Amino acid sequence: MRGYKWLLIGGSIMFLAAIFSLFFAQPYRVSATGPICDLSNCAYIDTSIADFKKGGFSFTGMQNTGDGAVQLLPVGLTDQWITDTYRLPDKRRELSAVIYNDNIYVIGGWDAQSGTNPHGEVFQAATTNTGALASAWTTPTVMPGGRAGASSVISPTANGAYLYVLGGIYDRFQNITSTIYLNSISPNGTLGSWTTLVQQMPTYAPLGELQYYQAIVRGGYLYVMGGVDSSGNQLYPNIERAAINPDGTLGNWTADTPGLKSRGNFAAATWHNPTSGSDWLYLLGGTTVNGSVDGDPQVDYASINNAGGTINAFSSSNSALPYGYWAHGAVQSNGVLYVTGGNPGGSNTAVTNTVQSALIDPSGQLHDFGLGNNWIPSNPLPEGRKSHANVINSVGEVYVIGGYGDSTESVKGSDTVYHGSTRGFGAYYAPSGEYDSAIINLVNQRDFSSIVVTTTLTDTAHTFLSIQYRVGNTDAAVQGAGWTTLAPAINSGISARTTYPLASVSASRIQYRALFTTTLNNLTPILEAVQINYPPPPTPTPTATNTPNPQTLPDFTIYGIQAPVTNSVAMSQTFAIRVANIGGGAFRPVARAGATPVASQSTNWASLSLPAIRNKTLAQIIGPNKPNGFFAWVELYIDRGIPTGITDLGNCMNQSGQPVVPPYVYSGDLPLGSYKDYSITCWLNTTSTHTFYAQVDTCDNPSICTPYGYVLERNESNNIFGPVSSGSIIPPVSGGMFLPNIQKNP
Repeated sequence: MRGYKWLLIGGSIMFLAAIFSLFFAQPYRVSATGPICDLSNCAYIDTSIADFKKGGFSFTGMQNTGDGAVQLLPVGLTDQWITDTYRLPDKRRELSAVIYNDNIYVIGGWDAQSGTNPHGEVFQAATTNTGALASAWTTPTVMPGGRAGASSVISPTANGAYLYVLGGIYDRFQNITSTIYLNSISPNGTLGSWTTLVQQMPTYAPLGELQYYQAIVRGGYLYVMGGVDSSGNQLYPNIERAAINPDGTLGNWTADTPGLKSRGNFAAATWHNPTSGSDWLYLLGGTTVNGSVDGDPQVDYASINNAGGTINAFSSSNSALPYGYWAHGAVQSNGVLYVTGGNPGGSNTAVTNTVQSALIDPSGQLHDFGLGNNWIPSNPLPEGRKSHANVINSVGEVYVIGGYGDSTESVKGSDTVYHGSTRGFGAYYAPSGEYDSAIINLVNQRDFSSIVVTTTLTDTAHTFLSIQYRVGNTDAAVQGAGWTTLAPAINSGISARTTYPLASVSASRIQYRALFTTTLNNLTPILEAVQINYPPPPTPTPTATNTPNPQTLPDFTIYGIQAPVTNSVAMSQTFAIRVANIGGGAFRPVARAGATPVASQSTNWASLSLPAIRNKTLAQIIGPNKPNGFFAWVELYIDRGIPTGITDLGNCMNQSGQPVVPPYVYSGDLPLGSYKDYSITCWLNTTSTHTFYAQVDTCDNPSICTPYGYVLERNESNNIFGPVSSGSIIPPVSGGMFLPNIQKNP
């Protein structure tokens, strides 16, 4: 019985009943991380930021609200910039930054002191859905050498990511390097050790010594573009690419289509068109004349071929920035480009705090709103910035980090972190967009009864929203199925509900899609919640070997783990694991190979050797009339991931490294409709944060129940609860684990 299944978490039966009532009355008020059932209905509900974040956005985005909602993408920042509480540990300028799994890594740069070398420290901090940093910056690693004026990029893989820091200035004498540093990032954000690659920077600049260039990763290739040579005067239009090998090393550099102008101190961004599957590259502003510090407003853009990674011809039609910015930042999110700060003129002009935004059309060209310029000004930064770092997280929060602090450059670097939201109500919206949910896997085939959507449509003559769905029994089947459009039209009004009955729709997986349209730049449809309903699985008919009544059979559910924050030294910690017997759950047949029938219910089952129970329900194994010696146990797994194929009783250890005996749950402990907190005391190492999973399993005798316990279900994927991090309290907000009623096969 390994795996996990998400459920809403509660603390008692009364609380659970209240949640059921709230869900089925007003689904947009509560967030669900998976299916929730009562005796008459099951529902899967998307309504929160965490729920919608699992899907895909195309010219759509999320509101910055507690509940979360999907709308057409605003063009530009939708709120004032905030100065984050957590500043960088030191002032930095000409730094770089990357983001992976919503962790920001700030790399190198100069500090505020004169006559010092560039820095090699890497600062790390996690971002949150609200935009604020989760905690203070840490310094997990230091590069082999300092870097400034360099570019850093991330190449994601199935098992983490590779971080590249390329070229740049390495000493106080402005000397340039051609080396490339490589590091690995684990899925949880931990950095590994540094490697200096044999492959160095491309040699279109003498000796490969480049600064103030740009680099991107796309489709398995690393691209280096433009930049300034070691003299500080020669600019380049060149673009070269190298294939990224599975181990993170690079292939040989290959010349690709150059930009339309030589550029230095410019910005670059990429965009993936989710409809056509095409990738686009944008080169924005910068200095374009050798030896000059005057900026150029030109924006070049080109598509990238999916096969081979070659870049097609560039265009600059109808894309120019309002000013000739240089030393600015740029990011892209869901089809909107954001340009932050920079110097809009020569060396004596003021560093700007302006923020410009532009919507990308499906053709790759910037959208014309009829305003005389394709760029729309957003809320300005609190202070001018240039030579700063710029990243955006998965929910559209833009971060401006460090950089020069004012127009006279008397402040040589800043430690401030500004962040601004792209989620909210804006003055201009994309004219159309699409939101595709994640494929919802309900494991077993379900007969879907209805889809209920909660929306806000205040002008149905100019704003439109339609919902489609498709089903299948595998992910591939869902992706290959056609979409069915729900009719009639969605009801108008604020937080209005529209119910679409479904007939003869049966599958184990379902996906929905929302299509948004507006003919008014300043008004958007809003999707607040989607609820997919289906009846609970049928309960078995009571028989001589299937009593008492199935409606009263016990279901054990782990609702949460009390996981205290660990200290910085090895120590014991006590965890409370809440187990509830809620009753009335799904019937699921189970079987063990080689089992033989039991002649009589009065047989002393505990005296048998390898499991041999047939035709017995879970109630008969651990219920009020169970034979002597039958029980369930609770296990705790630490820093182990989802426990698959584990043969011990969890990996909770004492100080001597021996397994801790888990608590045993007897039927007398948990009458129907009750819950209890069971304690486990474990010895933890010096790591301050851990990940925990809990499991409930059943057995008559632990000496004969390995590896999976006495009851082996056909589906071993629904009785693991987690992950839960250090510091969690009961009840958490991330889900639950469910052990259904069980009957042995004849």
